[in-house]
Amino acid sequence: MNRREFVGSAGAVLVAGLAQSATPTATDADDVKRAIADNYTFYSRADVERYRATLASDYVLLEHGALMGLADDEENMKTRPPGFKRTDAFDFRSVTIEGTLAFAVYFLTSDIADDKGPRRMRWLESAILRRSDRGWLLALLHSTRIEKPAA
Repeated sequence: MNRREFVGSAGAVLVAGLAQSATPTATDADDVKRAIADNYTFYSRADVERYRATLASDYVLLEHGALMGLADDEENMKTRPPGFKRTDAFDFRSVTIEGTLAFAVYFLTSDIADDKGPRRMRWLESAILRRSDRGWLLALLHSTRIEKPAA
């Protein structure tokens, strides 16, 4: 094998290896789902530091027709009524991974209990996450509350 053939073959092997490593796996999708679930766990517990660690530096929240961000979430965590407890369940409909970006679509059901009493709330959500050296970070969350139909 001459030098040109060797360089060409080595380049082909390198490109094939990079393409294979960039191909999303089921584990990647599970990691995205786990990142979203972790984000909600820390939010529900009002664990501000760990919650911040799940977010990209340019995190944006679109909720109830409002453009919000980390400061709004932190304020919400501080102003919860006494006895607040929240349990979340996710019904993921899709997770798409394109390189360092992931797009997830899911229904969120939350059982909430506090001084107002127990209630169940539902949302249809979409999330964009960015892969970093810390894992998948939430960059954008769009949340639409599913209201009960009027009686």
